[in-house]
This record gives sequence, structure tokens and C-alpha cells, in this order.
Amino acid sequence: MARVRPPHPGIATRKARADLLLAAVIGVLLLIMNLSINFIGTVHVFFRDYSQFALMVTIVNLTTAWLALLLFVAFYRWLKASRSNAELEQIVSCISPDTLIVVRPDRTITMCNASVERMFGRRASDVIGHTTDILYKDRREQHVGACEIRDALSNEGFHIGSATGVRASGEEFPLEIVLGHLELDHGAVVLLRDISERKREEDERIQLEQQVAQRQRMESLGLLAGGIAHDFNNLLAGILGNADLVLADMPESAPYRDNCDEIVRSANRAAVLCREMLAYSGRGRIQIEALQINDIIDEMKQFFEIAAPEGTTITYALAGETPPIEGDLPQVRQILMNLVTNAADAFNGSSGALEISTGCMSCDEPFLSRCRFREASRPGTYAYLRVSDDGCGMDQDTQSKIFDPFFTTKFTGHGLGLACVQGIIRSHKGALDLTSRPGHGTVFTAFFPATEKTVIPRLPPSEDDGWRGQGTVLVVDNEPAVVKLASRMITRLGFDPVCADGGQTAIELYRTRHSDLQLVLLDLSMPSISGHEVFLEMQRMDDTVPIILSSGYTHEDVASLFTNHSPAGFIQKPYQLNTLRGAVRQALQGP
Repeated sequence: MARVRPPHPGIATRKARADLLLAAVIGVLLLIMNLSINFIGTVHVFFRDYSQFALMVTIVNLTTAWLALLLFVAFYRWLKASRSNAELEQIVSCISPDTLIVVRPDRTITMCNASVERMFGRRASDVIGHTTDILYKDRREQHVGACEIRDALSNEGFHIGSATGVRASGEEFPLEIVLGHLELDHGAVVLLRDISERKREEDERIQLEQQVAQRQRMESLGLLAGGIAHDFNNLLAGILGNADLVLADMPESAPYRDNCDEIVRSANRAAVLCREMLAYSGRGRIQIEALQINDIIDEMKQFFEIAAPEGTTITYALAGETPPIEGDLPQVRQILMNLVTNAADAFNGSSGALEISTGCMSCDEPFLSRCRFREASRPGTYAYLRVSDDGCGMDQDTQSKIFDPFFTTKFTGHGLGLACVQGIIRSHKGALDLTSRPGHGTVFTAFFPATEKTVIPRLPPSEDDGWRGQGTVLVVDNEPAVVKLASRMITRLGFDPVCADGGQTAIELYRTRHSDLQLVLLDLSMPSISGHEVFLEMQRMDDTVPIILSSGYTHEDVASLFTNHSPAGFIQKPYQLNTLRGAVRQALQGP
């Protein structure tokens, strides 16, 4: 970019100035001649003698007339050129949204175009004569050294930078500045461009890239969680199932019964941890039903008292008419547990005040757009649960990280609690609002879409009623420990088990013995040939034999695979003897 030179006058302006200069010279000459004629005696006598000649009078008159005409033409041209320049400046100001100013080395503005009023809300007359501080903050305050700018102007002839513009109303906005060096007066011409829209689009692009990256991480973790769930649940199935069988044969007075009970409880807690991982991946739905948030809180009050530090005051503000929500009971419980535990950790071991409240709210699109994890949320009526504390609070940097898996502010911990909350809310098509400031506590509000379904009272867990069947049951699973355990349970229920350690073996056994089979217990996740493919092939050969599916995935995930042919039942790993008894009995006899 070449150095900027002052603009040369237009052709019309130059002609007007030349005419005015010539007329001025002639006028001066005539003035001198007039003074000489009237006040210098010798000259006066000379012109008096020659004025008697008609030619001299004619020449003087013609010269005077030509001078008058020349003055008129010069003035007309000057006036026309001035109007043309004014119109050109107005057109340039209207076409260009940018502000153009000329500044001296001391940053005093000497000229500006009319765009300054549109951009800054100031008239040109209010700007000229002031320093550039009236339009934008000195960039030296923004760590851009004057030497850097001066070197750029000296070497390149221009400098491109940024600054913060200030409108007449006091509003600040981002500016792009292009400075060009003026050689004649050692000043600079400055182009000011409002880049607010560009900045907004750039911020939106960065936010979109972050959302895409987050979604990709979620998908990767979903695949990881699915694989872990399958292997982990196979291990848990062996632990929980065998402990359950031992308890079934152990008398109440046995000295090791408490140990077996603890094994069962630990295995169930491990299963909950596995469901947390599935919930984080957004695939954690198990049983979708109508739920009443107030009832869930009432059931968990004892847990809240245990989770909170000693001396903590827990208050409840439950709305009287909260609409039901549609969701999975264990997962909604998990949200409450994690939020209350997080609030208890915010007290840093000391006492504090914790409040759990519920309510109903009509959420529109602008409100939902300010919440977190609301990709699938739609405007409408939402029931909410709120957990607030007066603990240490969080700054913005911590708030941006708390939902990342394995991030924790505690000395010990895994950081999966709030990540699990995120996954559960996403899977329930809900939203989460977070308000927190250091030293002023934290408020988490989870929103769930309201439903018109009726809440059905929950039945107590099924007990061992001694039901037994008879016949042959085909047990299919690629995990030897699970096959062995399921065979022992099937035998306990009165059936004769036939085992297959893979899909191909199961298909061959079914082809030859399907007429003798009372039931098939089929694992869904197997290598080579999946349980879904095995199920379809068995249905094609003989669709009269009931098939119960088992998997570490949820019932919702499994049901989506079977649209035309539905299995006779489903049990999620790990399962216990009574759960298997209920599924087998229902598959053979109906509900």
C-alpha cells in the first residue's frame, strides 16, 4: 500500500482559481494605472493628452468589460466547483458506512466525513478540533505501543489494528482501524470501521464449533459407555446373580448372610454407576412413566439428611400443584442425589442453608435458549425442581467446566455427578438453569416437560412366591459366566437349560429343537451375529416360541430395534432370580 498523498483539486476548481488569479492580476494593474493617472502628474498629463484619442478610450472600455466578464465567469466556476465537491462528499458519506478522519501527529482531528454522525452519533463540527479520544479509546491502553504503529507507518505506509469505539451515548463497540501516512504534514488519514456484526458472527461461529466438538465428545463417550455397559454388566450379572442364589438357599440365621446381603447391595450400587455412564451418553432411559416430582422428593428426604453436613438446615418449598413429568424414576432420583451432594460439597465441610423447591413454569423460546443442554427442548409447560445453597459459589471459569466428565474441584472425587445430570436432562428433553457467584451460593434448576398422563402408584417388588415351570429353555450368551449363572437360575425355576455360547450355535440348536423349547433367553449384544439377527432368524423359523431378551442397554434402546416383531420380554443386566422368574412367568402365562 503506497503512502497516502493529499488529494489534488479538481479540474473545475483549478480553472476557477486560475481565472480568479488572472483577474486579480489585471485588477491590480488597473488599480496601479488608475492611481498613477490621478496622483502622478507626469502620468496624468500623458493619459490626459492620449485620452483625447477614441482608440485609447475604446481599449480602456473593452479592457474593463473583459475584466468584469472574467470576474463573473471565475466566480461562477468557483461556485459550481464548490457545489460539486459538496455533493461528491455527501455521496461518498452516504455510500460508505465507514468514518474517514484526518489527524495530526498530536491526534487532533482536522477533517472527517459525514459518516461520523451515523456511526458515533456526533456531528462533524463537534469532532473536528478534538483528539481521537472523542471517537475511540487510545489503543496504547490496549497494549498496542505507539512505537509499533509509528514503525508500521514508516515502513509500510499503513497500519491495521483494532480499538474500542465510543458512541455519544457512551455505548462501546469494536472498531477496525486502518491508518495511512500523510507525507506533507506528517499526519495520518484514519479509516474507522464498525465490526460489531463481524464480531457477533465470529462469536456465533466459535460457539457453534464448541457445540459440535461437545456433541462429538458425547457421541464418542456414548460408544465407550455402551461397550463398558455390556462387559461390566456381564461381570455384575455373575456377582449379583450368584450372591442371590446363595441367599435363596441360606437360612436367616446363617452367620454369613449379612456378608451376602452386602455383596448384593454393592453389586446394585455398581449397576447404578453403570447407568450413570449410560445416562451421561444420553442413552440411559430404562422405564418411561408419569412421575410426580414432589413424591420423589418426599421419598428421598432421609437421604438428603444424610448427605448434608452436620448442622446444615434443609428447607422444602414444594408447590402444591406441580404437573406430572414423563421420565425414568431412578434417573430423576439420580439428578436429585447429585445436585444435593454437589450443594453439600459447596459448604466445604461447614454448615449452611440448603433449599429444595419445586414448581411449574411456562417456558418460551428466549428463556430456553438461555438454559443449558436444551437442544431437544420445546416451548411449553415445564415442571421444575430447584436446589439452592449459600455455599462458596463458582466463578465463570468453573461454571464452564463443571459438566465436563472427570472435572472436579474436590480433593477426592471423580467429577461424574454433574456430567450425569447433563446426560439425564438431555435424554429427558429438559433444560438446566445455573446461577452462581463466588461467595453468594449456587442455584441449580432442572426443567422437565409436563405431561398429561396420570401417575400410577408403584407396586412393591415381587417376592419369591415359589412359582416353578417345566420344559426346556435355550440360554444364549457369549459370556461363559453369564451362561453358567442363567443355567443355574433356570434350573432353580424348574426348567432344563440348553446352552449356546454364540449366535450361530443358537440358530443351529433352535433349528433342530425348536419344537421342544418352552422359552429362549437371548443376549442382545454378541460378536459375529448379534442377538437382533438371531431373534429375526428364530422368528422366521418358528415364531411360536417366546423369546426373552437380556442386555446391559435399556429397554427403550432395545425396543427401538424391534418394530415388526416384539420379544416376549426383556430383562436388563444384571438381574436377580425374582426378576427372571417374573419375566419367564409373564412370557409363558401372560401378564
